[in-house]
Amino acid sequence: MAAADQSMSLMDGTYFVGRKEILDWINGLCAINLAKVEQTCTGAVACQILDAMYPGKVQMSKVDWSANKDYEYIQNYKVLQKAFMQLKIDKHVEVDRLVRGKYQDNLEFMQWFKAFYERNASGQPYDPIAQREKGKGGAQFTQKFGGGAAASSAPAAPARRKVGATTTATSRVGRTPPGAPTSVGAARTARTSTGASLRDPVESLEKERDFYFNKLREVEIMLQGAEDSETNPLAQAIFKVLYATEEEGVEEEQMAGEPQDEQM
Repeated sequence: MAAADQSMSLMDGTYFVGRKEILDWINGLCAINLAKVEQTCTGAVACQILDAMYPGKVQMSKVDWSANKDYEYIQNYKVLQKAFMQLKIDKHVEVDRLVRGKYQDNLEFMQWFKAFYERNASGQPYDPIAQREKGKGGAQFTQKFGGGAAASSAPAAPARRKVGATTTATSRVGRTPPGAPTSVGAARTARTSTGASLRDPVESLEKERDFYFNKLREVEIMLQGAEDSETNPLAQAIFKVLYATEEEGVEEEQMAGEPQDEQM
């Protein structure tokens, strides 16, 4: 079945999704526990997301979950691109940038994938662990990065005798004297409250950063598409600002702050 709606514009919300939401979605769908978006640079996770959408269309047996070299990552992306072609998904994958493991490149690709998944996924049941084990190193990957919803669905067996022993010990030793402050509980509550109060500003800053980055990216693309961009002084000046490194910016600030010698 051919996929539809591959194009997502900047302003439709696709690229406003933050890192935490992306990771929660990936981990839940694939039953894993990645901590960084950059860990998707191998291409294996992208193959699994597409496999969840279109079962049987991705050659999961050729996906290398143990890949740790650029050329191995590229092989995974070839599997992905072959499936894209079969499904008639018109999406250019910038493999040479993704395999470098840079945060922003991989975040944008996963942002696109999440929007594409939400528009086209069939919603049928999917076993990510079983599908992952078809590929090279899939079982080991699950052991190392397991921890998603599917991996933790089985409840742990209760240890009744240990619970009883703990209760008895607590009743004898851990009894809090009347009037004593519950310092442990108070500290735990304070940490939880502090973490929650910090999390929202961080997520807000991440969204704002991603928003302005993508604005600059749109400007870059428009300038690159202009016929006279290589000779136009204004375009070259803008490129200089866009491509300036942090070190170059510091040097310019220092030069601007130095007093100029007075002309006699």
